[in-house]
Amino acid sequence: MVGELASRIAGLRPDALVSFAHLELAEPSIADGVAELARRGATDITVLLLFLTDGRHAREDVPRLAASAATALGITVRVGPPLGVSDALAELLLARAGC
Repeated sequence: MVGELASRIAGLRPDALVSFAHLELAEPSIADGVAELARRGATDITVLLLFLTDGRHAREDVPRLAASAATALGITVRVGPPLGVSDALAELLLARAGC
């Protein structure tokens, strides 16, 4: 599903280099996802999170792994904020509920 979402994002932004990665338990890893974008020419990457809250993974684990990949490749990698609370997310949930 994460790969499908990445494909949809790429379709909405054909000018952007888009990939996906998983924190753990599935491939590709964050390091592999960042490396793929670097191979495709990216030098400044923003990692977008599919977490709702600013928990330990969003605060510590993903930034640590992204920084390690950036250092290994000599590129810039930033980590965006978690999804959080937004009207867009609330509207999506209502739509999914058929409201």
